[in-house]
Amino acid sequence: MLERQPVWERYCVDDCWPAEAGGDAWLLSVRSPLFETARAFLNAAVRCRLYEVDMEHLTVERKPAEALIPWKTFDVVYELRVPVSSPAGGHVDWDLYENERTWWRNLNELGGRAIARR
Repeated sequence: MLERQPVWERYCVDDCWPAEAGGDAWLLSVRSPLFETARAFLNAAVRCRLYEVDMEHLTVERKPAEALIPWKTFDVVYELRVPVSSPAGGHVDWDLYENERTWWRNLNELGGRAIARR
């Protein structure tokens, strides 16, 4: 049922790519229609070691009328960008990730128990 009426404010997308500067530099982008959702994902991703980031260089941009998926445009999208040392920071604590998760990134997460928390 959730996949038919998802809570779109809890949707987020993360993407990581090599920075233009080259070397070992990477950039992480977290986008969501709700700033709090993007920030919650980023904070949990750091705590569970999904990403190792440099929060001193965090930037936030508010973008009007942007599509996070090809068929769904949002009135506003918040993008958090931050340098990362690598796309993944070693052993990820998935239990911590699930315990803190209030967002969803895909259908598997949408159907998970944590998404109902507010």
